[in-house]
Amino acid sequence: MPSVAARRIAAAAFIVLGVSSVVTRVDFRPEHDASPEAGAITDDFLFDYLSARAWRTGLEPYDETGTLRTLLLPDRPDLSAPAGQRNPHPPVMVLLVVPLSFLGYDFAHATWILLMAALYAGALGWFVHTLGTSILTASTVGVGALAIPIVQRGLSFAQHDALLLLLVVAAWGRLRRGRDLAAGWMIGVAGAAKLFPALLILGLIRERRTRAVGTTIAVGAAVTVLSAAIVGPDATSGWLGASSSNFDRWRAGPLNISLMGLPFRWLSRNPWREVSVDLPVLAWTVAVVVALACIVAALRTPARVSADMFWSAAPWILLASPLAWDHYAALVLPVVALGIHRASKAGELPPLTFAIGAAIVVIGTLPGLPVAAQEISDPVLLFGYGLPTYGLLLMAIADWRGKRVMSGAEGRSLQGS
Repeated sequence: MPSVAARRIAAAAFIVLGVSSVVTRVDFRPEHDASPEAGAITDDFLFDYLSARAWRTGLEPYDETGTLRTLLLPDRPDLSAPAGQRNPHPPVMVLLVVPLSFLGYDFAHATWILLMAALYAGALGWFVHTLGTSILTASTVGVGALAIPIVQRGLSFAQHDALLLLLVVAAWGRLRRGRDLAAGWMIGVAGAAKLFPALLILGLIRERRTRAVGTTIAVGAAVTVLSAAIVGPDATSGWLGASSSNFDRWRAGPLNISLMGLPFRWLSRNPWREVSVDLPVLAWTVAVVVALACIVAALRTPARVSADMFWSAAPWILLASPLAWDHYAALVLPVVALGIHRASKAGELPPLTFAIGAAIVVIGTLPGLPVAAQEISDPVLLFGYGLPTYGLLLMAIADWRGKRVMSGAEGRSLQGS
């Protein structure tokens, strides 16, 4: 925008939009994913809050969420979860939420949402600033990005994706400065909090950052073991059981955007759709092959659009993860920013395939899709819930096969040679 006034108006609009979007999420309770027990109202913070409060009061932190809610929040029957649901999050997340468990639930929940919003804005603003924008512009982009649909999804479910994104962005910044140990430490912590960021080790392997790879593995293992030791063996056993049952429950779910989920959805019996065949062995075989193919792709992509071997692995690792929800795709927002930034520097538009994929990914799952299990038809699964998966695939394929985007300086260098 050539006009200073127009830039200021646009910046103010972005900030207002981002802030107002967060305000609407502070006291929001989303309806749980489509399930045979549809109708339960909860979000992911409830799991960690109840587990943290149970642990510090001597109860079993990985007991059924409904049981813990009855014991610890008897006056809040509006907070519930599907029957049999237990907290699938690792002990490190339970320990992280312990300070908030001393607060009333509503105040703790609002504090968590605001904290995650600040981390989202900080991570994305920091990343954009690293690409060369001013602090003011980066701050505006960071706050405005809070209105992005997949960011809103993460906030509405009170997820901790923002913390993971901040750790990964910080790790990338350390890699650019040659501080591999610090980068590995940050990715290791992120991987201990949730599995899929640990798969960014593929990007480190691709760049031959062996010290960062070793540090990631060591720190991730150390944080996991230490947090498990703190909560105790019984709680750790409960977490492992909850994680396994959580995967069994949701792997074929319509909101799982991982490619690994597709074979279970279409080749094995599940509560999400009627199937004419039940071939669990074949489903597992296809799922493993698909995951391995995504890992190989992450290790071999030429990163033609993003031009960053570390971030180019992000779409592939989400596709290879056992479980991945659409708000996990906040991890690929830096890839979107890289594609736009490099194309802008070259005076071009991003490749069409990349742009379409990015648009689908940032929108996430379309609102208004049916959530009752008996109402989810095959066309809705394919062309409704399946869109985020296709968006990730388009971005990943474009980064592999698309036209290499060169900045003006790179183009002049090539012409001169």
